[in-house]
Order: sequence, then structure tokens, then C-alpha cells
Amino acid sequence: MDYLNGNLSEEEKERFLLLLDSSDADKKEFEFIQKVNRSSEDLGDIRIFDEEKEWAKIESLLDNNQVKSKAPRIIRIMAIAASILLFGFAINYFFKQEPLYKEMITKDSLDTIMLIDGSKVYLGKNSRIKYFVRQDKKTNRRYVELEGNATFDIAHNKDLPFVVKVGDAGIDVLGTVFKIDAVPAGIGVENIMGLINLFEWKNASNNLILKQGDKAVFTSDGIRKVLPKPKKVDLLGKYYKVENLLDILFNKYETRMSTAPYADIIMEDTVFIDINQPLESILSQLDSTAVLKYRKTCKNCFEISVLKSK
Repeated sequence: MDYLNGNLSEEEKERFLLLLDSSDADKKEFEFIQKVNRSSEDLGDIRIFDEEKEWAKIESLLDNNQVKSKAPRIIRIMAIAASILLFGFAINYFFKQEPLYKEMITKDSLDTIMLIDGSKVYLGKNSRIKYFVRQDKKTNRRYVELEGNATFDIAHNKDLPFVVKVGDAGIDVLGTVFKIDAVPAGIGVENIMGLINLFEWKNASNNLILKQGDKAVFTSDGIRKVLPKPKKVDLLGKYYKVENLLDILFNKYETRMSTAPYADIIMEDTVFIDINQPLESILSQLDSTAVLKYRKTCKNCFEISVLKSK
């Protein structure tokens, strides 16, 4: 090892090289030791045996002119040293291997995690996440634990489902985008894209499939889908002053529309209505948004007596 470390004098180097030149097998063994030594340097110069003591044995052989007779013994010593070094490398690699999971905690700021599978996690404030940092042949799922709030953008992998455990609930997914809001009272889940399965962790049969745009709440009482608020039906309507609306109706239905001589009509009021629907539908809609009194004067004729905003 002193030769490899540059600690020999010129005379000692010549004697050592003479030893190597005497045998091709010795040269091959020495080249192997050189490769092992370079590997040990890359690993931080692992030393698990006494180099000085081993080299002293080699010098003793050189000084006593026992090079030829003891050469095989020297090779054996160097081979043993190389074996020990390789064993040390294996032990070092095994025990210093990165743990399977890491943890991140946020306080008053947001953070983003790029997982090794290409998935992204946008971690909310005052949240904690336990996430995987490596995978091996035994891995059968991508597992994450969450406390708090996060949005997940999951890379698709049909062979490795992505599973999130949050409180007493779990979420199964192959590739999608979804959001979790966890509070003491329960867990809110919104599926932004794709398809996910929200389930009770201890009873997976208690589950709910969420499609794109679906929302659900998980509480101690079970899983409940959050129905969207009903949207106001827009019939392509517009706002019309009553007087303008009547003018349009009278022009469009001049033979079917009239007002009673005693009609009580507030002309400045405004109503929201679609004038492209049938006349009877217009009157029905007016009745739902205004005070309307009218009578049929024939099968399809109408006479308005009262019309004002409610």
C-alpha cells in the first residue's frame, strides 16, 4: 500500500517492480489491488486493516532475499487485504443506504416536493408529509402519509398504485391530480383530474369512487359526496324594461297579445327573460319573476291585466 500511496523510496520502488516483473500472475493481482484501492478512495478511504503492519511483512521478505520463495505468500496477503476491503465496501454500502422514507413539515409557508417517480406534491401550510425516496424490487405501491393539506399531481404507473393515508382514510390512484384538506372534524377530497378511490383505511369496502370534478367528505359518520350547488339556468335571457318587453311581444304576437283597458302595468320595472321561447313560456316565466295577471281571450290569445315586479 505504501507503493500505491507514494511512500516508497526510489530503491524500494525498483525492488517492488522487480518483484512484479518476475510473474505475470503477480502483475494481474497488483492491477486488481489498484482498482480496489481507487474504489476505496471514492468511498472516503475506508481502512479496515493495518497497512503499516502488512507492508512491514513485505519489507522483511525483501530484506532477507526471500523474494522468489515468498512471492506467493505476498500475493496471498494482498488478495486477503483486497477481500477485506471489498467486504468493508459491501457493509458500508448496506448500512449507509438511504432510508426508504423522509419527512417534511411546513409551518407558515408552502413547499413543493418532487418525488422520485416524477409525481409532485404541493404541501400546504402547517402540514406534515412522510414520502418515499427510493424503491426496490419488493415495492408494490407508492405510499405517502399526510397530516394537513396538499395537492397531488401523480405520475401514471399502472404497476405501482399511489396510496395516500390521511387520518383514518386512504386514497388509491394510478395517475391524476387531486386535493386533500384534512381538519380535525374530517377530510375533504377534491378530484381535479382522473379517477380516485376514497376509502376507509380499516374497511376498504367502505369506499367512494370520485371522478373528475367530484368532491367528498370523510368523517366518523362515513363518506359523503358533496353535490355541486345547482346552477342558475340561463335561458339566454336579457334584462328588459317592461315597456320594451311589451313592445316586443306586441310586435311579434300582434294578433295574440293585448292589454286590458284597466291594465295595471308599471312600465319602468325591469325583468330578466328570454324572448326566443314560446309566448306561453314567456308568460309563465314572467309569472315566476313578476306579479302577472292575464287571461286567454281565445285559444292562443292573451290579455294582460297586471304586470309589475315582485
